[in-house]
Amino acid sequence: MTDLLWLPAAADRFTPGRAVPIDRMVWHTPTVTFDQTIAVFQGGGRMVSAHYVIDRDVDRIGQCVQDGDTAWGAGDWPMNQRCLNVENVDNGDWNGPRPDAFYARAARFCADKSAQYGIPIYRTHHLRHSEVIATACPDSLDVDRIVREAQALASPTADPICAASQVTQAQLEAYLATIGGPAGIAAAIWNAAGEFGVRAEVMLAQQLKETNRYRYGGADPVFSATAAFNNFAGIKTTDATATAKFATVELGCVAQAAHLRWYGAPDHRGPRCAQPFDPRHFGTTHKNTAPNVNDLGGKWSPSADYGSSMQPTIAAIIATAAGGNMALDAADKAYIDQRIRDIVMGEPDLTGYALKHFLGNPHTTGVAKLAGAVPTQEEVQAGHGRG
Repeated sequence: MTDLLWLPAAADRFTPGRAVPIDRMVWHTPTVTFDQTIAVFQGGGRMVSAHYVIDRDVDRIGQCVQDGDTAWGAGDWPMNQRCLNVENVDNGDWNGPRPDAFYARAARFCADKSAQYGIPIYRTHHLRHSEVIATACPDSLDVDRIVREAQALASPTADPICAASQVTQAQLEAYLATIGGPAGIAAAIWNAAGEFGVRAEVMLAQQLKETNRYRYGGADPVFSATAAFNNFAGIKTTDATATAKFATVELGCVAQAAHLRWYGAPDHRGPRCAQPFDPRHFGTTHKNTAPNVNDLGGKWSPSADYGSSMQPTIAAIIATAAGGNMALDAADKAYIDQRIRDIVMGEPDLTGYALKHFLGNPHTTGVAKLAGAVPTQEEVQAGHGRG
């Protein structure tokens, strides 16, 4: 059993209390040993701290700041106020591998703290330090692996594909208004999801992944569709030699929903499920090999993390529908950053998604610089790690 040690940080290395509830965890690497990390927090070196320090080779976790207080770790004051900062010891080998036992320890900690505070176990809520500010930290720490293993510990059968949607059509439309997309796509997703009994937010997340947020030309060289294909899920022709084409947006969504049900459920749903709207929906027997989103990895796509890579977008769609701030993933941030560069270079066409969610979200990359915000002393003190 992992030892939890109380190793309190010096009183001048954190802020008592919190302004907002805990809803994020930020993952770091210290580039030094466990004892050296604790020594810094207890009064040596930089004015920084973290709530927890997970050792690399010894089955122990040090707690340095109470959860109810604000550690100075993220380099972003609003994020510090809402997160738990977690150091993951590398013993000076920050780009080297960590043992399986370390990842098991970190995943158990992630699952337990997420359950304690109701933090969704998605990458939208478990952030690399480099996703908060410009820094190399946490270097080679595999946060994706920690989250995947924590998900398995928390709920091995979470996130079914074939289930009731957690959003409404109006909420899909509101989310899509920030991104763009084909005319009528929200209604088409909603209707197809209802007809085939799959979750609308899963369909939308998959479409955003497969179409590069409806901009196409993504990194996947196999996916050759353009907007004219109305193919939003990378579905191939019957013989799998080419990308399928669909006559309308609606039929593209029908094919996607039918194909998802073919993977995610043992039976047909409605009369159109057995008809050849989906060219890969063979015969009368469903595959039923991917009942959950994460199961799609290695099945829908050869990529093992195909399903898990959609989880941050699914979480963002649900969070937005619930009235929260949009949780931006790496692709969102990259797109917004490019639009910022366009403005700086004199292009006046920042619109839609970037305008609404770059200017409106205080945690988006680069906001403080664009807004001309002056950091507080605590923000300066909260700089951390290798960046």
